[in-house]
Amino acid sequence: MANEAGQGCADRGSTLTGYTMVSQSAASVSGSVTKLSCYVDFTGGAGALKFRFYTVDGDTCTPVDGTLVSVTPAQTAGCQEFEAGVDFTAFDVEAGQYLGCYVEQKQTYADAGGTGFWYKNGDYSEAPFVGDDSADDYLDGMSADISAAGGSVVPIIATIQRRRRG
Repeated sequence: MANEAGQGCADRGSTLTGYTMVSQSAASVSGSVTKLSCYVDFTGGAGALKFRFYTVDGDTCTPVDGTLVSVTPAQTAGCQEFEAGVDFTAFDVEAGQYLGCYVEQKQTYADAGGTGFWYKNGDYSEAPFVGDDSADDYLDGMSADISAAGGSVVPIIATIQRRRRG
């Protein structure tokens, strides 16, 4: 059974351009990130796509060291997936950290149906920011599926395998 954080890689109907967005749905377990995905629209040309995990205190989102992943997206619209070992080096996250994404082009969201997200215009993948706290029910285009050791992994945004304790 997968443990999920975030809200799923899907077209939500509305977009933000050039924003850092951090999902208000935190990772539910600690583990190693093996896949990252985000629903984006890069049909307007090339640009930056950066994933990062954050800690959050109130509306202040602070990047977690060692969790920045910059990838080269295809110049299309849709759910784009990136694999550890191919597109980036796997890294560890802790339960309670929040997945974020900076997209230089368009990133999807909806203004109802979700748990919400923090957002700010600009690239805050390397600096803390105070987010404009969106409505509690906003829906982002990101999620983290977290699998127990030996369990099945359902990739959506970040696939995290639970660390074995021994």
